[in-house]
Amino acid sequence: YLIINLKYQLKLFKFIPNFLTLSNALLGCLSILVLFNDFKIIDGLSSYELIVLFVLLASILDFFDGFLARALKSESKIGGQLDSFSDSITFGLVPSLVMFDFLYNKTGIFTVSFISLTIFVCTILRLSKFNISEYQKDFIGLPSPASGLFFIGLPFITTKIEVIYILIIILFISILMISNLKFYSLKNINSNEKKVFIVLLVITNLIALGSALMLDISAFSIPTMIILSYLISSSLSLLFNRLNSSS
Repeated sequence: YLIINLKYQLKLFKFIPNFLTLSNALLGCLSILVLFNDFKIIDGLSSYELIVLFVLLASILDFFDGFLARALKSESKIGGQLDSFSDSITFGLVPSLVMFDFLYNKTGIFTVSFISLTIFVCTILRLSKFNISEYQKDFIGLPSPASGLFFIGLPFITTKIEVIYILIIILFISILMISNLKFYSLKNINSNEKKVFIVLLVITNLIALGSALMLDISAFSIPTMIILSYLISSSLSLLFNRLNSSS
């Protein structure tokens, strides 16, 4: 009986990564409900602000589900599929709808706002490419969680920016997701190639956060600032390493 009970508990323990993945998807669904129903789950916070918190939490769960799956040796094909479906909701559909809502409130034009759905289309294309690719230490194309985090904070810093520039940003980040450009991950950070990236990432994040404080930008724009720092750091370090290797 004890052996059977232990095996049962071990199976439940190995389900934890999938539970975190499903929680990621549920946070995405909750974000959509909040966006279109304006639920007051936490007094004093707007729907956009709540969504930032939900997606931030989902990104933490998205990191730990893979980490725990490897640690518990419970990686599986179904876990990989669940992860992609969850990411498509939380980091694809949610930011698309947030930007659609933001643009429609700003312009009142459906066709202009509809362009924001490019985020969702490119997210599912990005995830599909990732699912059929071999394991790589770094990313080919901007990761969907990074794109999702970038867009959920964008309404807090683009209220006074012309719509045309917001649309350009949407298309640019969406194209980065499905591009063949390399973006550094935080794996194997002790390698010589990554050292430049880590240094630049720390510096650009400090500059971004300092700028946000000086310019009195909303704290809910921090996800966008962090991902922007990541984009700049990854691009500059790749350029530096290429120039260094060719010299």
